[in-house]
Amino acid sequence: MLLDRLCLRLNAVVCGLLLFLVLGQGQDSASPVRTTHTGQVRGSLVHVKNTDVGVHTFLGIPFAKPPLGPLRFAPPEPPEPWSGVKDGTSHPAICPQNITVFNMMAMKLMNLSLPLISMSEDCLFLNIYTPAHAHEGSSLPVMVWIHGGGLVVGMASMYDGSVLAAFEDVVVVTIQYRLGILGFFSTGDKHAPGNWGYLDQVAALRWVQQNIASFGGDPGHVTIFGESAGGTSVSSHVVSPLSQGLFHRAIMESGVALLPGLIASSADAVSAMVANLCSCGQVDSEALVGCLRGKTEEELLAIQQPVMIIPGVVDGTFLPRHPQELLASADFQPVPSIIGVNNDEYGWIIPTFMNSSETWKEMDRETVKAILQQMLTMLMLPLESVDLLMEEYMGDSGDPQTLRAQFHEMMGDAIFVIPALQVANFQRSHAPVYFYEFQHRPSFLKDIKPPHVRADHGDELLFVFGTISWKGYIEVTEEEKLLSRRMMKYWANFARNGNPNGEGLPHWPVLDQEEQFLQLSTQPAVGRALKAHRLQFWTKTLPQKIRELMEAEEKHTELVGPYHTFHYFCSQLVVRSMGTVVRSGSRVLPWVAWLLLVFPVTATGPEVTRPEVDTTLGRVRGRQVAVKGTDRLVNVFLGIPFAQAPLGPGRFSAPRPAQPWQGVRDASTAPAMCLQDLERAENVRFVLNGKHQLFPISEDCLILNIYSPAEATAGAGRPVMVWFHGGSLVVGAATSQDGSALAAYGDVVVVTVQYRLGFLGFLSTGDEHAPGNWGFLDVVAALQWVQGNISPFGGDPNSVTISGTSAGSCIVSALVLSPLAAGLFHRAIAQSGVITTPILLDSNPRVLAQGFADSLGCRSTSSAEMLQCLRQMPKEEQILNIKMNMTAFYTIDGTFFPKRPMELLRERHFHSVPFLMGFNNHEFGWLIPRGWGFLDKMEQLSKEEILALLRPYLADLDVPPEVIPNIIDEYLGSISDAEAKRNAFQELLADMIIILPAMNFSRSLQDSGVPIFFYEFQHRPSSFAKIKPEWVRADHGAELAFMFGGPFLMDESSLLAFPEATEEEQQLSLTMMAQWTQFARTGDPNGEGLPLWPSYNQLGQYLEISPTPRVGHKLREARMHFWTETLPAKIQQWQQTQKGRKALGEL
Repeated sequence: MLLDRLCLRLNAVVCGLLLFLVLGQGQDSASPVRTTHTGQVRGSLVHVKNTDVGVHTFLGIPFAKPPLGPLRFAPPEPPEPWSGVKDGTSHPAICPQNITVFNMMAMKLMNLSLPLISMSEDCLFLNIYTPAHAHEGSSLPVMVWIHGGGLVVGMASMYDGSVLAAFEDVVVVTIQYRLGILGFFSTGDKHAPGNWGYLDQVAALRWVQQNIASFGGDPGHVTIFGESAGGTSVSSHVVSPLSQGLFHRAIMESGVALLPGLIASSADAVSAMVANLCSCGQVDSEALVGCLRGKTEEELLAIQQPVMIIPGVVDGTFLPRHPQELLASADFQPVPSIIGVNNDEYGWIIPTFMNSSETWKEMDRETVKAILQQMLTMLMLPLESVDLLMEEYMGDSGDPQTLRAQFHEMMGDAIFVIPALQVANFQRSHAPVYFYEFQHRPSFLKDIKPPHVRADHGDELLFVFGTISWKGYIEVTEEEKLLSRRMMKYWANFARNGNPNGEGLPHWPVLDQEEQFLQLSTQPAVGRALKAHRLQFWTKTLPQKIRELMEAEEKHTELVGPYHTFHYFCSQLVVRSMGTVVRSGSRVLPWVAWLLLVFPVTATGPEVTRPEVDTTLGRVRGRQVAVKGTDRLVNVFLGIPFAQAPLGPGRFSAPRPAQPWQGVRDASTAPAMCLQDLERAENVRFVLNGKHQLFPISEDCLILNIYSPAEATAGAGRPVMVWFHGGSLVVGAATSQDGSALAAYGDVVVVTVQYRLGFLGFLSTGDEHAPGNWGFLDVVAALQWVQGNISPFGGDPNSVTISGTSAGSCIVSALVLSPLAAGLFHRAIAQSGVITTPILLDSNPRVLAQGFADSLGCRSTSSAEMLQCLRQMPKEEQILNIKMNMTAFYTIDGTFFPKRPMELLRERHFHSVPFLMGFNNHEFGWLIPRGWGFLDKMEQLSKEEILALLRPYLADLDVPPEVIPNIIDEYLGSISDAEAKRNAFQELLADMIIILPAMNFSRSLQDSGVPIFFYEFQHRPSSFAKIKPEWVRADHGAELAFMFGGPFLMDESSLLAFPEATEEEQQLSLTMMAQWTQFARTGDPNGEGLPLWPSYNQLGQYLEISPTPRVGHKLREARMHFWTETLPAKIQQWQQTQKGRKALGEL
């Protein structure tokens, strides 16, 4: 209960202000101050549920200098002293990383959108949670937590140590360390030895030794503990000479130093990959490090994205040799250890992030074998091992459920269980080792994870910590509360004396020759010889059989050549990792680097093409991707700037042309999306199947992506389709719509465009200082860029079709009306939206601008002063904290729009281009009501409440309040049934906001002779079964996965990827792609083999798009008659009545 916690903290602060002078550093102080070697720090008091013990928290204490400038890719240095008292009451910035992963984790595990988290290279901080009674000399055990996250993501503040500290009377420290490239890049020589993240952890442990006594901790009783990559870190400190004496016990949860791929023997592969991706040219190590030090955080994150995992390395200092060698030679610190795993490590969360959704399902033997062949990269095994693994784990079973369970067991064993058992066996001869298997499936995840999943990776964490900071206290059963108390007690007892056992706890035997371990569950029991047979298979049987196969092949090299040797396998992957690694499937990508970086090899295979194209501003290098169902490859160029970053004076200004660049610009990774509310952006995942796809956010976002058939060389003259994303003008990203399948199947060049959103895209003061419509001006600039640059990518600048959905569709229709867009396009496609929707126009923008400025402290009645302040003062975080309306609003600025859109239509001031437009048959079915916050209320709304909801929208339609009941009666009549009322309400909203404006727009164009092709999309995607009720039909956005070729996208993490599409849905997608691209080619969607699509003429013919398409007539005829004939007559009648009453009154 986050609100309760927040209130408690606020109360604590208030009490501290009143009592600070009296209480000082006493036990009850709400604002405790502690003295460190570098200065004083003030914390806060929190209260923990079900205990009277208060906890003092100190957040964001620096343990090292900010690793900036020359300290990037350098060992950490001690922090600078500070004067005064440093505030330690707010969470620190997290180290640079792809924050999307955390949003995905929160959404998948808790259906929770995380708050905005600031991110900075200045991130070497730790948090301390200590019992309020503790003081210098209390000498409480210290538990230092190292977070997981594959060494590429994670943060200290995700783990709240207050419950553990309160219940077990220990001091908990959570630390941050550099991640990804910034934390682990290495050139393998003196210029960048690497392991910066591990060295940060060492620096944090040194800080603890020097300072923890001031917080009541005992520097002689320090336990380090961590999970996953955090467990790998703990295990690495056990074998590192640099960490000697800095801790005294170790706990490794689901991660050890032998975890596949997290520690590399050589830096050669990672150095080569980074050099290949960073556009620094062919330079030596010193110059490469210098070049990387000059890049921005965003550029480094972009470099890292295709690699994903950058491991630690044997650097000769932190790791003098590989951990396997150090453990085998007993060259490590003999400290007591707890080591353990969960009984379903590969159950759900890891396949989720690897996009291996097929492994959740029941599988046949052929599917298992195919997936296993792709997974060999991660398992670090040659192709010959497939049959051996199938025999060991699958036997001769053909049962789909059994095959799925065995596959998950095999993956969990290979990645987590076997390495953990190996490390435990190495260490137990030199110090006590206590082993566990966590076996409890959390009850609070029962509705989130499939029923076959048991104790998944990370499921023990909430029991160890007793809570999670962003979710508050989670509802658990009484049995689970007892399990959590026991686990906290085990962990704290171990931290106290090196033995987890204690009074009232089930006995936990030490791991010895009897191989006993504890089965941790609500009914704990002692087990014996965990996975003994599997351990024998992986460490003895499998290596021996592979050796025998290799020896047999070496005797027949004249027949088989080098293709089945392990090093050839590795070398091919090195080459592919430097290129694209797309043909092997996106799920393998994170693991390609893992194998390469563990086994140093020389790349001897054929080169992989990375396409390069010259633009008017400079050269760009993209990547090549495959598309399912066709041999045609697609060249992809991501993040090409079409305008300068709209920063400083460029904020709230028209876009300026992009600046030229030197060398070759990398265009192979997804760019940042424009500044937006990530919580609101999360709703986009319900367009298709609940998949979450977010990207970093930045004001520097005016980019476009290009997808071009690989054979389309410069001057090939392919039709160009420019796409504008939807999102109510407040959210969205160009990269969410992957154009590769559309480009491959339609033989067109697809361009997806980003534009400024929300206040940054549409704020207007209503005068010359800020006319507004910045986002619209951005898309004009993008179209101008396309005219000047698309030919080298194989596109025809004289055959450009603009297209979009929802707000993107509004942009398309706006461009049709704007004089600024003349000559920039030749055809238009508008899906589910037009600019004449009245709710989008702000007739008095000054009011909104003033409110925005006031909330940011830019209070001024002068537009010029307001703009000067807004351009200089607010940081991105401040802007994001300002909650917007459901949509942004455009204005009549005199430039983009010289008049209101309806006037321009009436006066026929528009570009006469062929138009394809339409909508879906359930536009307000589910997605929009959810985003607008009334999804769960629709069936309970009374007529009066509906009336109140509609009033502001109908006011924009110039409907007098007195006439609104006529509209309610038209749609709801005397309906009392809740479901029927919901359906009628949805239909009313769709007609009013999307359908009526679209049909009126089309009629205005039709009257001038413009060719128009109209559609209604009527198919409910099969994927809706997972996320939407049965009564939802073709919801808003449902057509996107089909017209973008979602069933054929190779990257299954893409928002519109639809691998589960049925055969008829695949055919529907092929048909729609053919129709859309045929229209882009000729201005007519008809073609050989395609369903007849008549033009929208006086007969009102349109196409009903579904797996069985057909021609319809006079779409929504009765409703449209009501809106265009009946309602205006009612309004006119009311107006005449009012005039009559006024005349009588004057008499």
